[in-house]
This record gives sequence, C-alpha cells and structure tokens, in this order.
Amino acid sequence: MLYFNSGLVNISRELYEAAAIDGARGTQMFRHITVPLLRPTIIFVLIISVIGGFQLFVEPFLLWPAGNSPQSAGLSTGLLIYRTAFTNIQFGEAAAMGVVLAFVILIVALIVFRLAGGSKALR
Repeated sequence: MLYFNSGLVNISRELYEAAAIDGARGTQMFRHITVPLLRPTIIFVLIISVIGGFQLFVEPFLLWPAGNSPQSAGLSTGLLIYRTAFTNIQFGEAAAMGVVLAFVILIVALIVFRLAGGSKALR
C-alpha cells in the first residue's frame, strides 16, 4: 500500500482538475488518469510480489518445526533448498536449485513485465 500511496501522491492534481473541467466523472478519471500513471508502480508491485512468493521461507519454517509440515503441505521452494542443503547435507544440489530458482524468477518477472505493458508503461 505504501508503494501505491507514493504513486498516487506523484500524480498531479491539475490533471484531475482539467478532466473535471472537461466533464469527466470519477470512474473516467480513474480509468484514464490514475491507472495509466500508476502503471509503473503496479508493475513494480507485481514483480516484487512474484519474487516474494517464490522465495517464501520464514512462514513455513516458523509454523512447523524445521519446516516439517504434515505431508509436506507447507513446503516452499526456499524451504526445499534449505532442507536439501542443511538437513540432507547436499550443498551442491541446493546451490543448483537456487540457481534454477533465480532463472525461474527472472523468467516469470519478465513475463509479468511484458504482460503489464513493459517498457511502454515506464515512459
């Protein structure tokens, strides 16, 4: 919410005043002024959320002792890498899993960036 608040603060009130003078209603101002000017913020929040979702570690680790949830229901990729490295003592495999995870995050972030408008939104 802080990111969206920051994005909203940076939108000039003059744009809304000009739209109101031209006869635009609230929903039209939102659709044609607010959303396009918040698009870089929306893309940033989406990408950060995707990265955070893939790197989920703390919650499953704290909810179940050492991340051992019933039938591995709370197993996340970060916790799997941790288990592989420190429980199974397979550091090389865990490092490879971390590199693959980084590439998966990069690919998904690029897909989100493209679907959200990509470089057009950052202009």
